[in-house]
Amino acid sequence: MRSYDPRPHFWRNKVGMSVILTVIGLPVVKIRHYHYEPYKPKHKTFLLIANHSDILDPDYEMVHLRRYIRYVASDHVVRQGLFGKLVQLFGTPIVKHRDRPSEELTRDIRETLAHGVPVGLHAEGGTSLNGESRYISPNTAKLIKDADCAVITYRMYGGYLRSPRWAVRHRKGPLYGGVVREYSREELREMTEEQVYEAICRDLYVNVYDEQRKATQSYVGENLAEHCEIILYLCPKCGKVETLHSMGDYLFCDCGYKLKMEADGFFHDCGAGIVYDNIRDWDVWQKQALRDYVSCFSKNFTDPIFRDGRQIIRRVERDTKRTVTDEGVLELYYDRVELHWPGTDLVWAMGDIQKLDYVSRQSLLLITEDSYFDIGSAVPRSPTKYVEAWRFLTGRESY
Repeated sequence: MRSYDPRPHFWRNKVGMSVILTVIGLPVVKIRHYHYEPYKPKHKTFLLIANHSDILDPDYEMVHLRRYIRYVASDHVVRQGLFGKLVQLFGTPIVKHRDRPSEELTRDIRETLAHGVPVGLHAEGGTSLNGESRYISPNTAKLIKDADCAVITYRMYGGYLRSPRWAVRHRKGPLYGGVVREYSREELREMTEEQVYEAICRDLYVNVYDEQRKATQSYVGENLAEHCEIILYLCPKCGKVETLHSMGDYLFCDCGYKLKMEADGFFHDCGAGIVYDNIRDWDVWQKQALRDYVSCFSKNFTDPIFRDGRQIIRRVERDTKRTVTDEGVLELYYDRVELHWPGTDLVWAMGDIQKLDYVSRQSLLLITEDSYFDIGSAVPRSPTKYVEAWRFLTGRESY
């Protein structure tokens, strides 16, 4: 195992980040209307565990706590061109490689903390898909116990309504955040792993629509519903898959069902009635409905359950990604996944796919023992339907 000494980076980052947070961070926080109550951490070194509401969460958190924090970042983040290079230069993140053993990540976190530098981890792994907190792995609690240091839990909301993962355009509206709890090392030592996990899930949980019902805020923008079908792939009116479309502020189905999204983030009736007035409740329903739909193909290995063309296929190799085609075709069958482009036909049994995950607006990561693909799309299509179907067909829980 390689020797790991991050100290040379930390001095550069501590000085650099102090200037950046003062010159850039504070103005950004004000411009983006981020609301928080001042808080001074009781411990010099800590593990910050936060939910993920906005792409600039690290900026808000460091400005709020007035500390340089070394964050864990997914490998796809550092591959995002100039943005990824800036993240690497100024943040020196601990990179979570999806195709490498988790022990590497745990080791880097522990050694960073051992050098007296706070570590930040957004426990959900990505910003919310539907406005509700995402699944948090129980391994987070194990990591906390192994780290044997103070832990700060930090919760924020409003980012989803400002910048939904499926949207092209952002909205203007307030963001809220703050420290929920600071746990001492001694307190965590007395807790079981299960108790730590329950505490983390409780502290970080957010449902933005519940918050909106308590105190409605406006998130004003253009084309509020456009590309909503990236998340919503099943119509609750007719029960059909892939019949939803969007334009401007409207989401509509081939069956005639039509809704308008307004600045409060909710759907409003356009005369055809309304089944679900928000994305979260709709998504919870469609996940179960999708499993029933997929089950109908249990004896059909000929027809694809889903098929999408005009796929932009990128091969990931050693922290870089290379586009191989923009004419790809992605197909999911009951027993396999197929990927095609001119001159190439790839087929994997369901059990051979190690990971299928949604990472950005339209990107779908497909990882096998010897392949790593980032699959985008030239047209709006739902990556989440593939993820949900794969998880069902391989006996994994929905999240």
